[in-house]
Amino acid sequence: MKKHLLKSLLKAGKCVGVFLVLSVFAVWGCLAVNPPEENSPPKVSIIVPVYNVKDYLEECLRSIVNQTLENVEIICVNDGSTDDSFTILQNYAPEHIAEIRHINEDGSYNITFQNNEATWPIMKIIDKPNGGISTARNVGMEIAQGEYIMFVDSDDYIAENACEIAYNYAREYNADILCFGWYNFPEVGRREDCSPEFAVYSPEHWFEAKRNRASIRVWNKLYKHALIQNNGFKFNEECSFAEDEHFNLCVYPNTEHNIVCIPDKLYFYRNRPGSLMYKNAPEKFKDYFNMWGQTLKKWKEYDVSPLNYVKLITYPATYRGEFKDFGICLLDEFKRPFKRFGPCLKNKK
Repeated sequence: MKKHLLKSLLKAGKCVGVFLVLSVFAVWGCLAVNPPEENSPPKVSIIVPVYNVKDYLEECLRSIVNQTLENVEIICVNDGSTDDSFTILQNYAPEHIAEIRHINEDGSYNITFQNNEATWPIMKIIDKPNGGISTARNVGMEIAQGEYIMFVDSDDYIAENACEIAYNYAREYNADILCFGWYNFPEVGRREDCSPEFAVYSPEHWFEAKRNRASIRVWNKLYKHALIQNNGFKFNEECSFAEDEHFNLCVYPNTEHNIVCIPDKLYFYRNRPGSLMYKNAPEKFKDYFNMWGQTLKKWKEYDVSPLNYVKLITYPATYRGEFKDFGICLLDEFKRPFKRFGPCLKNKK
């Protein structure tokens, strides 16, 4: 009886041993085919151009670092800030910083810090001489590795689930571009909050997609990295204003897959008097005309009819907010001399 029991136990032990060995090989095979999530490439690369925004930068970084989507890459490009912005970038979340790179005047660079054990979301910090927002975004796109690219201005912030919602929609509908809504804050009588209507457009209907309250900006969109990379799209550094509109009008006509609009408000746009949007209305008009000229040149290369652009700029919902901004700026210019003499007139009374 004891011998029979012993043989049974030995057989059972062999079966368990074989099962464990097979299990180990099965797990190893799965890992070889499907590597752990932390070793996979980023799902979204968030590019943040930074210039003299020390009062707002931490709020922006907090919203990006706390994204609910896993595997997010953050690329912060310090564009020659003269305040404490670069120091804030280096100190805000050191456990997430994978690299700090300094770009020299001649375009060469030095990597001054590298951490291969940085945790998600991975943050890369680029420090470069001042060249404007277009150069900062272009530098960010050059090193981005994400499946999709998102742009966030460093004085704004995004909802903590922004990447997750946008990425899931983009994957579900095979989107080359995904547009979402935004909030304006603080409310100072400028543009209203905006949400595009939900719609899925095929590439040949890119023009209709552009007019779906999708904004002329790049910060309320997700772009397929392959689309940008394969076509060599960059921000035009000759455009000092409306560079994002020029970028969009180059990308939209060249989409190969769907353009998707969703009503979810995922971006928080800060209205602040010191920003570029409030400065020098006449110069802004000049820059807009320059941008239109640069765009039409590109459209000749893409064989896009210039009639589409005429339709676009005459469509009320497309530039309503921008014309309202111009009106406010012009009014401020008109009021300026009266503001100077106002105190003198009061004193005379």
